[in-house]
Amino acid sequence: MIIYKTQFPIFINNEVMETELGGIKLGRDVNLIPFNDFAHMTSLLNIVMFIPIGFLQGFVVKNNWKKTIIVGFILSLVVESSQLLVNMLIGYNFRTFDVNDLIFNTIGALIGYLILFGIISLLKKVKSSDNRIIEYIKSRG
Repeated sequence: MIIYKTQFPIFINNEVMETELGGIKLGRDVNLIPFNDFAHMTSLLNIVMFIPIGFLQGFVVKNNWKKTIIVGFILSLVVESSQLLVNMLIGYNFRTFDVNDLIFNTIGALIGYLILFGIISLLKKVKSSDNRIIEYIKSRG
């Protein structure tokens, strides 16, 4: 889903991209300045898109939060770099490299890990309280 949402559509015909679809022109729309023009819906969507990545890293691979940040950043860098590569090869694209996307994708991965950690902590508390209730019942019994 990440590849689908971040890489497509890709149009080979530059004239269609330029005149009819208004694609992104290489060099004009690449953002290398952090937090330059980031307060819009795509920032939130970038965070939401990477929450499952952080959640699954903690759940399946059992990464700690530092590794989750590193993996989230590297995956985001691969996505953003591939957008830049497609943009360079074709000249126009609907997606392009944005350093803010790197930042917000990485934050999304960390949030996913923290959600998992919160769920695990909550389940441990519930289990602990269940054990205390059982012990209380046994002692009264």
